[in-house]
Amino acid sequence: MALDNEDRAYLEKIIDGIINEVPAIMKMVRTEEYKKFVQYKDEGDVVLALATGIIHGRFAEYFVTRQQRAPNPDEVSESNQVIYRRVREIKEAIFKCG
Repeated sequence: MALDNEDRAYLEKIIDGIINEVPAIMKMVRTEEYKKFVQYKDEGDVVLALATGIIHGRFAEYFVTRQQRAPNPDEVSESNQVIYRRVREIKEAIFKCG
């Protein structure tokens, strides 16, 4: 176990928050201005990419602030596994947006 319980719990909290934010992210992605700027074909893919990117970014910022160092390879691997395990939930939230 590379991440301590507090770090893992915070990562899970970030993921929960993003799942709740998916409708707002989808609303942004569906605007004509965003479509024109980003030029994509699949809204769901864009939302999934944004959601996972936000999760990675928020956790990295939290981790460096709390631990006062960058995560080591084992910690990065474990955080990625936690995120990937929850991707299905993010996809379900995207699907519910229609």
